[in-house]
Amino acid sequence: QLHSQATNCAVLYGPEVRAYSSAPLHLNPRARSWNVGLLEQVGPHIQYVQTDNKGPGRDASNFDHYRVLDWDGLAGALGL
Repeated sequence: QLHSQATNCAVLYGPEVRAYSSAPLHLNPRARSWNVGLLEQVGPHIQYVQTDNKGPGRDASNFDHYRVLDWDGLAGALGL
C-alpha cells in the first residue's frame, strides 16, 4: 500500500508487471477508506488513463489507472 489508508485504495505496480507498464498507478477513490487528499498530493505528477469495469455491483472495486509523468515528484508527494 502506498499511503496510510486501508488496503486496496492505492497500488503502484512495479516495472516487471508488463500488463500495467503504461499506467502503473491505480487509485480507487470509490473505496470507503479513500483519503481525499491523496489525489491532491499526487495529481500534478500523474495523468488519468482509464477506469476498470469489473461488472455490475462491483463499482466500488474499480480502480482508476494513471500514468506517472514525474517519478521524482510522485515520490516526493508520497514522502518517499
